Amino acid sequence: MTIQTKMINGKPHVRVKDLIPNPKNKEIYDQNAVRQIADSFERRKKSGLTPNMQPVTYWPNKMLDQGHTRTESAIYNGYEWIWAIPSDSPVPDGSAPYDEIMHTIDGNRQRKKNWSVLLGEWQAAKDGYRAQYTLDMPSSEENQLIQDMQTTKKTLQRVAEIKIKMPELMEAIDNGGGVEYNWKLATGQLNRKILPAKKNGMDLSALFKDVRVRSKIITTAVKYIKDFRDLKMEFDDFTLCPFEHDECGRWESGAGTTMASHAFMSSMAGKLKEMGYNVRTATGHPMDPDIRIIDEDEKIEVKCTQFAGHGSLTKWSGGRDCRPGKYLLVSHDLNFENIFVAFTDLDDDDWGGADSNNKRKLHLNIWYNNRKDTAEIWKGKIDLVKTNKIKEGQVQMRLAPIHDPI
Repeated sequence: MTIQTKMINGKPHVRVKDLIPNPKNKEIYDQNAVRQIADSFERRKKSGLTPNMQPVTYWPNKMLDQGHTRTESAIYNGYEWIWAIPSDSPVPDGSAPYDEIMHTIDGNRQRKKNWSVLLGEWQAAKDGYRAQYTLDMPSSEENQLIQDMQTTKKTLQRVAEIKIKMPELMEAIDNGGGVEYNWKLATGQLNRKILPAKKNGMDLSALFKDVRVRSKIITTAVKYIKDFRDLKMEFDDFTLCPFEHDECGRWESGAGTTMASHAFMSSMAGKLKEMGYNVRTATGHPMDPDIRIIDEDEKIEVKCTQFAGHGSLTKWSGGRDCRPGKYLLVSHDLNFENIFVAFTDLDDDDWGGADSNNKRKLHLNIWYNNRKDTAEIWKGKIDLVKTNKIKEGQVQMRLAPIHDPI
């Protein structure tokens, strides 16, 4: 594989389009400086100088070693040629991933680095060491790397938590916002307010008008739940299933409900993604909705409970501050053979007061009385049934067999 060179002002140049980016460099480093460097290139060019003050380096396979941002800046300016020389470093072939990562980091020592870059370097170095040596990076080597970054492991760990729990705060700390403050914000340690439901937003109900969409969400979640409950633990003389009745007892229904809630959350998010929406499920931060449609800033919550009877006996649990908006409500029987599913609006008036554990309850009868005219029942039925004994009527939920079509 050859690369064409051309002497310009006594310096070897190569065609910009012939250079191939190193994927590791792009994985770690952002290219926010492209415009700034491109402007510098233009000023130097107008003064009769070579645009890039230092040559970029490349390997015989045309992949860039050093100078990715300079090359991107040349592309931005529409240059055909860029000052470049062959690299004298070994060509990366994946056989020594840690060495290759450290070579990339060493080549960017003088780069002005924000927290996203520092976090990317730290994580890439650890991953590379583990891949090359099948061991975690020793503390002595990791500490030296972090010292060279002029930060601390505790700070990097907090930046990592920010990126996981509230990635939208990364821009704030990259632009000078305090890591400590934003970490406390991301981990729910600061006073927070519950955001009201978005006004004049998407018609979220319209996303699920098609019965096939509803069916896909329910059947996908149910299949996962059934498969999960069928998982077994093998022992010498017997088999245990954590979500069934067996030699060691009966399964803990609360654990099943939690698992079912996550299954429906993921199934709805997956269907929305399949429909072309940019979605993210909850990351554990207390301000996270269960499902966020990112580009539209829309939110959907999922609540799952075990059917406990009619009227006020069946109830869904929420936190002290229950977010107003759209909810997917699911109720299931003990053995998960029958379910009820509804899509509904909820606001503060639907929930009871907080108990000693700062939990609030959404009771079946209160929800029905408040939302019977607007809630959309996807599976199962709910009615107000009047009898001689209960003349005012009792709200009764009827679950539907899981495998019945909706």
